[in-house]
Amino acid sequence: MNNTATETKIKKGHLYFHASLARVERITEVREDGTVAHRHHSEASVSPASAFRLASREEVFAYLGK
Repeated sequence: MNNTATETKIKKGHLYFHASLARVERITEVREDGTVAHRHHSEASVSPASAFRLASREEVFAYLGK
């Protein structure tokens, strides 16, 4: 199974891995046009939903600094 955000519903506030940026991002807004607003700590951006997959446990811990 391919674990992309287009196959799973992206949820606001959750952490996803951005494939192009190769880092974990927190989703701040899910838009009807197929894009999502996201942020990596204090850096904010907008990308297509297809650029995301669910973040692994290890990726989330690294993002949170644990």
